[in-house]
Amino acid sequence: ITGTDDDGLTKAAMQARTAADASGDTASAAEARDTLDALVLFKGDMGAYVRLYAFLSQMFDYGNTDYEKLYLFAKLLLNLNNAVNALSGEPLARQLRDRDHRRVLAACQDEALAVARAASVSPARLTPLPPAAMPALLRSPTPLFATLARTQLTIGPDARSSMADDLAAGRPTEIGELQGAISDLGDRFGVATPVSRALTALVREAEQAGDVRRRWSGRELRRAVAA
Repeated sequence: ITGTDDDGLTKAAMQARTAADASGDTASAAEARDTLDALVLFKGDMGAYVRLYAFLSQMFDYGNTDYEKLYLFAKLLLNLNNAVNALSGEPLARQLRDRDHRRVLAACQDEALAVARAASVSPARLTPLPPAAMPALLRSPTPLFATLARTQLTIGPDARSSMADDLAAGRPTEIGELQGAISDLGDRFGVATPVSRALTALVREAEQAGDVRRRWSGRELRRAVAA
């Protein structure tokens, strides 16, 4: 974590604690601080693992499928928001502040985690916040989420996912390697993945529609995929 990131996180934690202190709820202040710390550690460690493995795998043959499974699983979790953002038509910062959009993402992560369990993939608990806790954080009220994930939301006002860029440019997307992969693995291991399957279909429709593709609000998308 850089000095700038650390400053931002400190301010976010202080704001959450101050709000709780103002209401006299010291337990909530402590919980907000601990959750923020865990979230930042989880995201940083998971991202570092993915980048390091991708780099080292170019030089070494690990010969261990467990590492490969963990890498692919981590990469999937980190990129499942690509489809949600692409369908929203909104910049990432705005889309992530929409609780319904986050609920769709959380449902995708739930399905990915269920598939991982069925496939006997048990990712290491790298931080106090395990992967299984991420969906709950995404479903939290927007004021709380915005406070806890403030650093992650500090991105360019026009930044969008790579899938959104692909749709805008009329290129095929990587949906088959993301939610599509979750659905395929779900079929293989007998795990229902209705939300991932529905999102895959909607992105395929958007690819065909081109410039006249639909932009989905959080509420519309959540209802469409039954998340």
